[in-house]
Amino acid sequence: MISAQSCASLHARVRQVLGILDGLSDDQLAALSVALGKGSQPYRLRLAVTASTREALMTQLQQWLATPAGQLDVSCSKVEGLADAVLAERLQRWLAGIDLPLYDTEQAARYPRIELPGYPFDRKSYWVGAELIAAQAPVATSSPRRGNVLETLKSDLARLLGFDQADIDTSRSLRDYGVDSISLIELLSRLGAGASRMQPHDVFDFASIAALAQALEALQPVSPVASREDAVAPVGRSPMTWTQTGQGRAIVLLPPLNMSAQAWMQQVNVLTRQGFALHIPSYPGHQGTPLDEGRFSLEGLVLEIEAYINEQLEGRPVPVVGWSLGGCLALALCRRAPAMVESMILISTAARFGDDIFGKTIELNAELQAHADYLDILLEPRQSIVEQVGAGASMSTLSCYYQMLGQLDFSAQLPGIAVRTLIVHGQQDVVIAGADVKLLQHLPNARLEVFAGQGHFIPLTAARRFNELLLDFVQARQP
Repeated sequence: MISAQSCASLHARVRQVLGILDGLSDDQLAALSVALGKGSQPYRLRLAVTASTREALMTQLQQWLATPAGQLDVSCSKVEGLADAVLAERLQRWLAGIDLPLYDTEQAARYPRIELPGYPFDRKSYWVGAELIAAQAPVATSSPRRGNVLETLKSDLARLLGFDQADIDTSRSLRDYGVDSISLIELLSRLGAGASRMQPHDVFDFASIAALAQALEALQPVSPVASREDAVAPVGRSPMTWTQTGQGRAIVLLPPLNMSAQAWMQQVNVLTRQGFALHIPSYPGHQGTPLDEGRFSLEGLVLEIEAYINEQLEGRPVPVVGWSLGGCLALALCRRAPAMVESMILISTAARFGDDIFGKTIELNAELQAHADYLDILLEPRQSIVEQVGAGASMSTLSCYYQMLGQLDFSAQLPGIAVRTLIVHGQQDVVIAGADVKLLQHLPNARLEVFAGQGHFIPLTAARRFNELLLDFVQARQP
């Protein structure tokens, strides 16, 4: 099952699959099917191919690539020759545009994970990064004039999808065109500061592109506002808002990106009952904490954490628990001020990410939804998991953090970080791969705990076992 936003991207995706097949055996085809079928919402152009051997699959894909575009009817292909009538019906429905998984979460967990290359968007650069920002700099100096928002939105959406602008139907929604929350970071980045401050879920609430454009137009200034003069600001603290819960021995809990202190809801009572005082930051751009994009940096975040420990905790060494982005900040703190870190727990953390972090994070929402039945028990009535633990970061805020994470690389410094460390990894994590965990094990005083059947959200989805490990680790003082 392969889908794409444009014909060019669909052809590129098929070529990617052919490249993967070169290194697979016949008994790995099911795992490849699972990898292609899970994750973000399928795009409108769809291709389904059935085969029992690697050679047969490669032959069919090569034949499809060689077929002239005018002879293809990708979205309404017929499924023929399948003995399994139920599977044939499901594939036919998927090809007709109905979004349904071939594998449920339990079935998918039976297969080994196969890494897929990033989605081949039909353009030179897609993910927000240094090169893209540099390329856009000459044209991003002002917001669109009032009245031009709809045309700008149509133009940018057509460019993103590889369509002609005339083919964009403004009565349809962005979801109809396969746009996801990560794509919005780029799509709305050219529409001014008001647009970039909108929340992804708010954008998707609009029933049509025309309705979205009308709302965006109201956010535009009456006259263009010139961009800030380019200047290199000195590195300074990036102020955070801190929450303290409990009394006793201090412990610092650093949450993931775009998650609030509520991300630790399963740990709060356990730790406070054991005599810990929890100190949890709200990062810049989260829950109303101001973000100065011109001065934002990894160093500034670490300076703030270091200053907080110095000023509020009298500089005493404390256990630091970092989850995802929080784990990266914990590593950076250990590099800068190792005497402040008594011990460190790294949850769903990597020493480096690279550009593909953006594509991988798209799948995290699907992982949360897979645990919805369990998580609903923990939540306040009528609140979703996103509303309960989310921090309300805007798309411009997420862009800043993604750029920072894409450039982060601690791999060369790991052997020099001697802090006692516990690495916690979920075997089904869609962001952190086995190679990332193996790299973290270059920390000289680290041990690894792997959670089978778990993913990126272990403190929420496997709290009982995690809490036992957490307490055992932080209560075992260094000899």
